[in-house]
Amino acid sequence: MNKKDVSLKGTVALKDAVEHLENLVACLKAGKVCIQNCADHVTLEPQKQIKLEVSAGQKESKESLSLKLSWHKDASEDNGLALRISTEEPPQAEDEAEAVAAGDGSEPH
Repeated sequence: MNKKDVSLKGTVALKDAVEHLENLVACLKAGKVCIQNCADHVTLEPQKQIKLEVSAGQKESKESLSLKLSWHKDASEDNGLALRISTEEPPQAEDEAEAVAAGDGSEPH
């Protein structure tokens, strides 16, 4: 899959920023977010588990608020980790099983 990015920086009225954020919230709830800037666009499909980063800063003449959401497309719905701990080994792939059954003796790659 090719990497696709869309970004935009600029100054807008507070009411317009709030409207963009409200649209973002509605899209997140719907499970699909399409960000468009002129002819460029990226369509994202947020997962049930997302990483949320929030930071705020204050200087004498400037304040800032940053919000970052990220997720992995292949994350498990229950906890987002592809980790399994058990006493059982995972099933062998077909070609590995055939090599073992044939007595090949070579290690799988």
